[in-house]
Amino acid sequence: MIKKLNKDGDHYTIEIDAQLVEALQATTATEFEVILNDGSLSITPVKNGSLNDKFEEALADVHNRFGNAMKKLAE
Repeated sequence: MIKKLNKDGDHYTIEIDAQLVEALQATTATEFEVILNDGSLSITPVKNGSLNDKFEEALADVHNRFGNAMKKLAE
């Protein structure tokens, strides 16, 4: 599939067909990670971003509250 850039004010856009959006299970609220690597652009939907954030927060809480006990148990 070949697409062209569209200019929208100070921004550039690329249209994504509805079929691709549905296949990605994306919505207008979906966040995308955009990576530039050796002249290629990779656009990946971020799935369950808030769930990931909650997990990281919970993991940090467990480490803060029980880190010393875990170290002792590991010994």
